[in-house]
Amino acid sequence: MKTGTKIMIMSGLFLLLFFTLVLVWICGSDVLPQITDDITSGLYYRRLAEQTGELVRNTEGKVLTELMADDNDNVFPCWLRIDGTDIDYPVMQEEQGRKGYYLNHRPDGKKSRSGSLYIPCYDSTGEDNIIVYGHHMRNGMMFGALNRYKDSRWAKDHSRIELKVDGDARIYEVCAVIVLSLDDRDLRWEDKIRFDSVEDKKDYLYKTRKLSCVDTGTLPDIKKGTRFITLVTCDYSVPDGRLIVVAIG
Repeated sequence: MKTGTKIMIMSGLFLLLFFTLVLVWICGSDVLPQITDDITSGLYYRRLAEQTGELVRNTEGKVLTELMADDNDNVFPCWLRIDGTDIDYPVMQEEQGRKGYYLNHRPDGKKSRSGSLYIPCYDSTGEDNIIVYGHHMRNGMMFGALNRYKDSRWAKDHSRIELKVDGDARIYEVCAVIVLSLDDRDLRWEDKIRFDSVEDKKDYLYKTRKLSCVDTGTLPDIKKGTRFITLVTCDYSVPDGRLIVVAIG
């Protein structure tokens, strides 16, 4: 082999080794832990969904929340599922004095940047409007798929939201998809947990549909027993933005 060819090969190998070491250094300091966390959390939630699904299908006469427990015996208040998405997760109940805990903790207590879906401490599954918060993960986990509701056709094809609570499957239909900045308080969804009357519920529905960026085609009949579920995540199209998906059942 000619000397010039050897030099070129050695130079190429040196550059490859150099860039490999740089990549390893970068990943080791920041990216690699994030990738590892995404993979382990993804496997964790997938395992929970598979186990819970098997238990529900094969068990009769038991309260659902008795079955939805992980390896550390944490019981999930409810389970949220949206067909056609990867949203198939337990929903945790935030406790007083632990605000923000589930923003960076999984249901088993392990720290994770994806956190958990959760109901804030001032709300519960027994209220007229259940608010569920979750991260908008760029890898699609948690509430990353909610961004697709900004497409009207997709929203109409995936309008069904299922929430399993105490053995019952509550079915909701998406009626509004809203994008707003936290500086814009035209909709104070966190204040609408319980309603005084049917007219109050109609007013909430009217406001959310008026602010909606898509027409979901849902025209619900508001009754005394009508309930809402409001899914909230970040939106990057506006400063300090929030994407709010409101469904009725």
